[in-house]
Amino acid sequence: MALLAPSDSIKRDDVIGNPQQRTGLHALNRADLFNLLCIPPRIRDTDTLPSTYTPTSASVNQAALEMCVRQRAMLIVAPDPDWASPPARALTHVIDGRQALGFSTQAAQNAALYFPCVRQVDPLRESQVDTFVPSGAIAGVIARSDVQRGVWKAPAGLAATLNGVQELQVNVNDAQNGLLNPPGINCLRSMGANGHVVRGARTLAGADGSDDEYKFFSVRRLALFIEECIDRGTQRVVFEPNDGPLRAQVRLTVGAFMDSLFRQGAFQSTTPREACFVKCDRSTMTEHDTTHGIVNIVVGFAPLKPAECVLLTIRQSAGQPKL
Repeated sequence: MALLAPSDSIKRDDVIGNPQQRTGLHALNRADLFNLLCIPPRIRDTDTLPSTYTPTSASVNQAALEMCVRQRAMLIVAPDPDWASPPARALTHVIDGRQALGFSTQAAQNAALYFPCVRQVDPLRESQVDTFVPSGAIAGVIARSDVQRGVWKAPAGLAATLNGVQELQVNVNDAQNGLLNPPGINCLRSMGANGHVVRGARTLAGADGSDDEYKFFSVRRLALFIEECIDRGTQRVVFEPNDGPLRAQVRLTVGAFMDSLFRQGAFQSTTPREACFVKCDRSTMTEHDTTHGIVNIVVGFAPLKPAECVLLTIRQSAGQPKL
C-alpha cells in the first residue's frame, strides 16, 4: 500500500473507486467479511482537513453506506472537526451536519454518527496532542464490547471508555447531550473519574420522531449478525431436495443457533419460546418458491434495548423519603 503525502490530492472518485477494477471502497469486495466501516479524512493534517460532509464528498458517504447495506455492515460516520468552531455554535453545526448527510431512513439503519472529535497523543509528531476523528476509537470500543459482552450489548456507557484519549474537542454537558440524542447523534462525554466514554447508542434512523425498529445500534447489529450467521450456516442445504425433511433440518439448525444466543443472554424474555421463533414450512413458501428452488426462512427475536436514562420519582411521607 502506498502512503500519500499531505500534498498529494486524493479525489472523491479515488475513494469511491471502480467496482470492475475493485479499487477504492470496492476493494472491500475482496474481503470475506467485514462488519464495521470507517472512512478517515483524506488529508492527515487537521489544519487542512477537508470537511467530511461538503457536497463534493457527500457521495463518498452515500457509496460507503450502500456498501454497508449490501455487506450487512455498519458505517461509523465521523464528525467534521469544523463543527466544533466556534464552541458556542457547535450544537447547531452538528445538527445541521447530521441533516446534510441525506441518508434515506432505511439505509440510515446501518449508520451511526458520533460527536465530538478526540484529542490524543500523536506518536508521529513527537507525541504532541492532536485532533482526530473518533471513528477508529469508536470501532475499538465496539470490538471490545463484542468480545466482553456480545453484539447485543450497546457499546456505550461508563464501561465504553475511550482509551488513550487526552481530551475531547468539545465538552458536552447533560443539557447538550439531551439536545443531540433525539436526532440520533451519539455523544462522547468526559465523565470525571470514569474518563472519556461513549454516551449514545443510536443509529441515524434512531431519531425520536422516526419510531424505527432499528433505532438502537446494538439491535441493528444483532439483526445483521443473525442474518449473516444463518445465511452462512444454511449454505450446506443448497441443492438438497426441497421437501419436508429439508425444511425440518433447516428449522433444527437455525433453532439451535437461536437457542444458543438466548442462553448467552442476547434476547429479552425468560423462555426460548418467548424470546425467538423459527419458521420454515409450507406457510413460508409458495408453490412458485418450491418450483424455483427457493427456501424461505422466517426468524423472529425479541431484542434487548438499552436504557438511555433513569427516571426517579421521590415522595416524602411522615418524614421518611421513599423512592
